[in-house]
Amino acid sequence: MVTLLEETESPSLFTDVMFELDSTPETLEKFEKKALSMLDLLQPNELYRLFYFLARNKRAQSFHLISTIKTKLMSRPIHFDKTKLRNLFFACSVLKVYDERLLTAMSENLLDTLLNDVFQDQQSIALPVLMSCVKLGWNHENLTSLLMKMVETVSTELRPTDRLALLNGIGRLKLKESEKLVKVLMADMTKMKDSNPDLHLQIVKAFTIMRQADAKTVQRVLEKQFYKPLIDSLKGKNKAF
Repeated sequence: MVTLLEETESPSLFTDVMFELDSTPETLEKFEKKALSMLDLLQPNELYRLFYFLARNKRAQSFHLISTIKTKLMSRPIHFDKTKLRNLFFACSVLKVYDERLLTAMSENLLDTLLNDVFQDQQSIALPVLMSCVKLGWNHENLTSLLMKMVETVSTELRPTDRLALLNGIGRLKLKESEKLVKVLMADMTKMKDSNPDLHLQIVKAFTIMRQADAKTVQRVLEKQFYKPLIDSLKGKNKAF
């Protein structure tokens, strides 16, 4: 496989073979050298695949290669479908690529795609992209506003942990909180008080940061009968190690 990687001059074959490589330092060194030599031959779709591969393979995350691919991506107009754009946002968040030009181009491409898409996919596209934006600290107002509206429509279908992550994200990006999401999380908080006190505490914390928690709600998590089981649970976990 390594020999095939070194000998191939076909961009499409190269981006196929790389997913079959092992992760030894020697192989990854040869992969990086070959990737750098082929970048001028790669089309946008192949650059996307290479960028996504680097995000998925932590051992192959070469700063020089990542930076060069980013430059190549920005040298041409970005026109990808919504799945590739979701993966590109994910790759940027994993590889810590915060470049306003690139992220703006990706945001505008995705915004156009979603606005013209009859079959919008809230859970597999909107939520992951929004979470990648949160991780990056990237707020393209038109895109994040649309993503929030899309996610709100399925907020009751999300797991409580996903709803909490979303609410924390709203706080980090300083977005206007969704009244519907807040109501759903308030219902979660009531249910979780006894069954999952740790999650309940996290929700209270999120509400406190957003100034959505009243004094009574905060006081309850400060009472010994609430926090003592949490402390005991942590002690139990520590004994296991």
